[in-house]
Amino acid sequence: SSGAPQAALSGRPLELGELRRGARRVGWRRYGVKGGKPVLLLHGVYFGAGEYAQEREWAARCGLDVIVPERPGYGRTQLPAKGADMLPVQVDDCLAILADLDIPVVYLLSHDGGFPFALKLAKEHPGRVSGIFAVSPSAPFKDSASLDYLPRQHRMFMWAASHAFWAVRLLIRLGMVQMRNLGPEHWMEAVFEDLSYDLEVMREPAFRQGMLAAYGYHMNQGGKGYEFDLELSMAIDWGPLAGDVQVPILGLVGGRNPISPPDFVRGLQKFNSAIELREIPEAGQTLCLTHAEQCWRLLAELAECVEKR
Repeated sequence: SSGAPQAALSGRPLELGELRRGARRVGWRRYGVKGGKPVLLLHGVYFGAGEYAQEREWAARCGLDVIVPERPGYGRTQLPAKGADMLPVQVDDCLAILADLDIPVVYLLSHDGGFPFALKLAKEHPGRVSGIFAVSPSAPFKDSASLDYLPRQHRMFMWAASHAFWAVRLLIRLGMVQMRNLGPEHWMEAVFEDLSYDLEVMREPAFRQGMLAAYGYHMNQGGKGYEFDLELSMAIDWGPLAGDVQVPILGLVGGRNPISPPDFVRGLQKFNSAIELREIPEAGQTLCLTHAEQCWRLLAELAECVEKR
């Protein structure tokens, strides 16, 4: 199905499209250079779905054609049947979008919680994936002995997800009320209330329009996408997927990211010693915004190397 270009202050449009997969609507986004080097972005919780002008600008400058499937619970993509395994659902959604757009092979880009979905797609369909670039990737919490290193708010969600999942739904519901009360201008204060560095980043005027646009995207389904992400993080041991992936994996981590600190992310290498991790000491969880140029240029170099093989 064709998408309708949306207005963008940067002059680099964000295209929205959708298709039907069975009884479900699956939404997708597209930006950069149509017909350029194809990149499939597995978005995270708060960044990387094309709302920020900086990511659209740099994707276009680097000649990348970025397609973003909206994951179930986010944006317009409808939920699967109750009890469905979210990893294969997302993989099949991705394949349906790529088939609809007639794109046979892609380079995968993931942001934070999108990383396990990138691993699953690369494992199940290695011929469709030329590599993975993971920005601020997480690692499995299942093998972590303690959550004490996490900021208070995030530790509370993670504890509930692993001990009493009903409490997660309650916490998310309360969080949605708080975000609505704060409104589009201040909703990130609820997200980063115990992360002062990243909150200051989100208060910068350069990111205001992206933050406003992201508000409706995350509020649309009442936090259901975040609920699925928490369930995946705490209830499923997805780490072995990293050992089953045959394509190159490069991760970029922020030294000031307390949610997925570098030492925690390095735990991925016990599953796959070939995973390369690079640290940016001064970056936080907002790495994909504060270092947008570095991320997109590096991704373009990775995709270029694949083409020359």
